[in-house]
Amino acid sequence: MTKQVNFTVKGMHCGSCEMLIKDELGEFKGLLNPTIDFKSGKGSVNLDTALSSEEDILSAVKAAGYAAEIQKGNS
Repeated sequence: MTKQVNFTVKGMHCGSCEMLIKDELGEFKGLLNPTIDFKSGKGSVNLDTALSSEEDILSAVKAAGYAAEIQKGNS
């Protein structure tokens, strides 16, 4: 099953920050079509629950050097 997961990211300040996070999210097979916006501090990804979890999103963002929080009410 695939669902869109929205999250906030703390500490981003430029386009390079976006790219670092997208690169880390791309390391997980079940995290698809990541969208990151440093201006709003928000991101989203399509999560294939058979391959990855919401914890993988948080781990990827942390590996890029930032903190993230999953938003409630994801579909």
